[in-house]
Amino acid sequence: MLIAASKMTGDQLSLFALLTITAGIAFGLNRSGLLQPALVHLRKDPRAFVPFRYAITSACAGAVIIGISAVVLGVTAPFEMCVLVSTAVLPLLADWLRFRCISTDDRWWVAVSDAMRLVLVLLALPVSALASTAVGFQIYLQASAVLSIGILVVGTRRLREWAPYRSYAHAARLQLVDYLVGQANATLPLLVLGALGPSTLIAGIRLAQTIFGPLNLVASAAVVHLLADGATRSTHSEDNALIASGRNLSVRLGATSLLYVVAVVLFVRLPWVEFSALDSQTLLLSVSLVGAVALVSGWSGIHSIILRLLEEHVIATGGRIALVIGSICAFAIGYAAGGVVVSIIAGMLTSVVLYPLVFIVPAEFVYRRRLRS
Repeated sequence: MLIAASKMTGDQLSLFALLTITAGIAFGLNRSGLLQPALVHLRKDPRAFVPFRYAITSACAGAVIIGISAVVLGVTAPFEMCVLVSTAVLPLLADWLRFRCISTDDRWWVAVSDAMRLVLVLLALPVSALASTAVGFQIYLQASAVLSIGILVVGTRRLREWAPYRSYAHAARLQLVDYLVGQANATLPLLVLGALGPSTLIAGIRLAQTIFGPLNLVASAAVVHLLADGATRSTHSEDNALIASGRNLSVRLGATSLLYVVAVVLFVRLPWVEFSALDSQTLLLSVSLVGAVALVSGWSGIHSIILRLLEEHVIATGGRIALVIGSICAFAIGYAAGGVVVSIIAGMLTSVVLYPLVFIVPAEFVYRRRLRS
């Protein structure tokens, strides 16, 4: 996004942002509906690897989603559409290979492939032509996954058998629902409120979400780390070891998040930190709200992963649904009481309160039951 913002016109940047959102949704659907459920199931069944035919089917479905979205967004040139859709398969296949290496505990291959892809992305910066148009840059980013695929193919172990999808289909459906519901909570309220009326607080929230991007990246890495350890490491095969490790990771992530939030809040309070479109009070409020949600979501969200590794998928998904229903109700009540600004404050503060209630509280009941047995 930073490269695109430095190279594109306003219209092209808007189109690129929408294309990346669509690609991100396809990526999330592929991971939550196939790759992550298989990794979780690996804890129970050592054959729970995703074969190529499952992966290519899911990747093609994701490419179709991206293609349909591109048409809706106004991309009509036949050649551009063909190249965009065909290259959209590549990142999804690269993620399949990443999870295959994670499943066999060959994580260094994943690190190397990600580093090489980052290098390719950064190469677009000095070459203006690569990042001057939305579709062209999106195609380049998707095609850059070829190098990752080549590296991961070398490091991927060949498998002769795998568990059928039906063996973890129920868990996959619940995780897919979790992802879709989470997307509704993360993006839908702001889109609706933005349509109802302009507010600088919405712009401030989007800016704050960008500022907290690195923290979200750390939280995502922690989740994958716990999933991989729980599925592949003998040190986490027993419930008590998994629970202890997950609790420790939750505390560490919570402490890291708290330090990051405090640092950001102090930074935006400095007198020379200002943005032309936002006053200091709106910026501070935005950072405080987003920071509070990021803090509790990371700290509490680890427990939803532990629950999934313990095969308590219904509790984890039910918690997500309760969180979204509660926060959306707060958004609606806040809007009725005081408009857009009150709606955003009410919805986000409700999420802060609900995260530990819907994840940590039920998780502790499960932990106590498991540790007694």
